[in-house]
Amino acid sequence: MRKSFQRLFTVLTIFIILVAGMVSAQPKQNCSTPLIFGRRKGECIPGSCALLCELKYKGMGKCIIQGKGMQCNCSFSCQRP
Repeated sequence: MRKSFQRLFTVLTIFIILVAGMVSAQPKQNCSTPLIFGRRKGECIPGSCALLCELKYKGMGKCIIQGKGMQCNCSFSCQRP
């Protein structure tokens, strides 16, 4: 009885370790969204873009060229469904 319990415990422990390793090894999915702020369309202030993105999505905000102006693009790690 004691040996069967010990064997079961060992198998379950190995299984849990393997499953935990597989879950942590999954790649994170990246998302991005434009953030709109400022008075004029096409205006992007790098410091404000980075701060707003960090506060809202815990991501990195960068000003990118979009059409005739600049746009704040926020990249962040999104949750898998």
